Amino acid sequence: MLALACASGVAVLLLWWGGSERRDPLPERTGAVVVVPGESVMDVARRAAPRRDPDAVARRIRELNAVDGVAVAPGQTLVVPVDH
Repeated sequence: MLALACASGVAVLLLWWGGSERRDPLPERTGAVVVVPGESVMDVARRAAPRRDPDAVARRIRELNAVDGVAVAPGQTLVVPVDH
């Protein structure tokens, strides 16, 4: 019984920890967006792919644009994964 309970707990943790990206992968399509004043990479991620995990989208934006950190400049054009 104890082994079954532990195995179930591990399965739940694995699904919780990594399940969202497996069920809802990032869009493969990309587009370009222009950063507006006051936006961060996370804001751009939410705008570009609102139905996706914003943390995963923000990481992908940083990779696509070689951006370190969260700061981007108004007027900067970024390549982003897009939902539509």
